[in-house]
Amino acid sequence: MSRGGTWLRGFACVWLAVGPVARPAVVHAEPTTAEKKQTAKSYVDAGLQAQKTGDYDTAIILYQKAYDLVPHPVLLFNLAQAHRLAGRIQKALELYRDYLEEDPQGSESATARELIGELEARQRAEGRKAKKPRRDGDDSAGPAPPPAPADPGTDDAHASPRDHERVSEAGPVLGPEPAPLPAREPADRGDEPVAHAAAATPPLIHVGLGSSVVHRGLSYDTRPNFAQAPPAFSTTAFTIRVEGEIYPFALASPSSALAGLGFVASYDDVISLHLKNPTVDNIPADQSYYMAGARYRFGLAADWTLALGLDYVHRQFLVGSAMSLLDIPDIDYSAVAPAAAVRVQATPSVAVFGSLEGLLTLDAGPIQDPSSYGRSTTYGATASLGAELALTDRLRLRLLVEYNRIDFAFDGNGLLASDRDSDPTTQDVNGATDQSISASATLGLAY
Repeated sequence: MSRGGTWLRGFACVWLAVGPVARPAVVHAEPTTAEKKQTAKSYVDAGLQAQKTGDYDTAIILYQKAYDLVPHPVLLFNLAQAHRLAGRIQKALELYRDYLEEDPQGSESATARELIGELEARQRAEGRKAKKPRRDGDDSAGPAPPPAPADPGTDDAHASPRDHERVSEAGPVLGPEPAPLPAREPADRGDEPVAHAAAATPPLIHVGLGSSVVHRGLSYDTRPNFAQAPPAFSTTAFTIRVEGEIYPFALASPSSALAGLGFVASYDDVISLHLKNPTVDNIPADQSYYMAGARYRFGLAADWTLALGLDYVHRQFLVGSAMSLLDIPDIDYSAVAPAAAVRVQATPSVAVFGSLEGLLTLDAGPIQDPSSYGRSTTYGATASLGAELALTDRLRLRLLVEYNRIDFAFDGNGLLASDRDSDPTTQDVNGATDQSISASATLGLAY
């Protein structure tokens, strides 16, 4: 027998006698949350690098691995970007929509909505081109080939203009060389940038409740050296304020032409207001304001929006039967108000906004009665400036300062305008100015 056979029989005997060597049990510990985030970040970094070189399929695989570990919505946006750059329009559309469904007010929501509009328009254009009948003599045969994946080094006719910007990870344009948009790193859902990311886009729905303090004054313009001028007066009161806005078409179809059309409303009503004169105290008065209108909102830049609209405004200050006792006229005016509003995202959690309205008065109420100051030409404006602070993803604090002014130019046919000195041949009061300034704070929910 050969030596090899003898060695094998000897090894077999030893193995049967001793048995296989026991292996220690291996326990695989579940990765911690921090470890998952670190691994996901490494996948995103590698995916970003692959995307920059045009290897979109590798980028997709890496982004998907990151999403499996940390399912943050922004990774859906990354996946959509890579599929779009790879020429897979339908898949990119699905992922952009998934991203908006999970985080409709996220940091990339405005970009996602814009890209959805671009891709849908591209699909419609390609559909019309595919249905176009062939011309006589066209010797091409067979269906048109599918569009080739976008190459970052070529000027593809189907590529979005966004694909031909060289963009750094921080975002600024560095030069004309074409390169894809960078992906974003997944953020911790508990970190401040994610908690306040909703403020980066104006809300589609906002409902707020709060309070205002309003200082109002009424003063008069009389003829020179007139000794019996009506008394100027002013009041300060606290009100309850309710406000809201909604962009319903953007909720249904973010890329539609009507997505920018919305509706706004606000209401202020005095909590308690009492007046007095030298002889009578505690005379009740009523002061209120409400507005309702429509807006169309445009995006001016990444962090700027402009809204143009038309409002119906109603404001009143009523003393009722005490009008003659106080020598204060009732004012109850309504107006149509063309409006313009600007919003600027100053930081990820703070937005600054302002508006200007021209008041085209329809009626001023009892002050225009013949027994009061009579007919008048009225005109005015309202200006406001405010800030919105995102306390959480949904909770917003709005601070607003508003100035309102209405000027009256009396025609002279009212009793109090021309007969205060018992001489109706001269006009005693030429006009009046009703102005108010208010400061309000409202706490609201935004979507």
